[in-house]
Amino acid sequence: MAPLGLLLAGLKRAPLVMMLHDYEPLRSLELRGIAGSRLSAWMISLFTGLYERADKIVVTIGTDLEALLARGAPGEKLEVLTHGIDVDCFLQQALKPCPFSLPKRPGRCSALYLGTMGVAHDVEKLIECFGRPQIRGMPVDLTVVGDGECAPACYRAVREEKMDNVRIFPPVDLDWVPGLLLQADVLVCSQKPDLFSVGSKFYEYLAAGKPLLVNSTGILARTVHEIGNGWVFRADDPDSLQRALSELTACP
Repeated sequence: MAPLGLLLAGLKRAPLVMMLHDYEPLRSLELRGIAGSRLSAWMISLFTGLYERADKIVVTIGTDLEALLARGAPGEKLEVLTHGIDVDCFLQQALKPCPFSLPKRPGRCSALYLGTMGVAHDVEKLIECFGRPQIRGMPVDLTVVGDGECAPACYRAVREEKMDNVRIFPPVDLDWVPGLLLQADVLVCSQKPDLFSVGSKFYEYLAAGKPLLVNSTGILARTVHEIGNGWVFRADDPDSLQRALSELTACP
């Protein structure tokens, strides 16, 4: 998006403000395990040079600012604006009719992951973990709503393993999100280990006031520990998910 922004700013002769939710392309390359190649180094240097031509660069977490400074981005142009959400607006939106209903089975807890099934989100590992025998025997059903580059692998895992405790649905209209979140008993966050961000959906999850199940070891996991509003597990450790679900289902 940086090259397109520069082009449009030049055509319109307007100041250019870049808001980087990810430090592109560094984050994408890191997540794919190819950030150390010569081609990757060239791409990162190219984009850093493009950022220098912006009038202002906005990031949403301090670690991205630190990464940009370390690579020579002009500090006087950098600013951190953290994410947030208007809870009153969220709750008003949640009162609107939601034509999508979560599938629920009597006597079972309804867990919802709503968001992107991308390379950063580890949803395929999350689904694989819910397919383990010790988890499938627990009274918890996972519903995944969303799309992304890893969606085909997620659908395939549910189909091939015949998971009766996991359902996947395509994305819903954004207007339905608040009402859909409120239908769940617990909301599920999922990220690659040691990821740099809490993710934008996290704030909507908090606004919904539901307990959280968090597959993460990074900033998101530390944040949930500090807030104390959920359980943290690792998708590569089914026992940790089993412990979290045991505590969840024991709560009144």
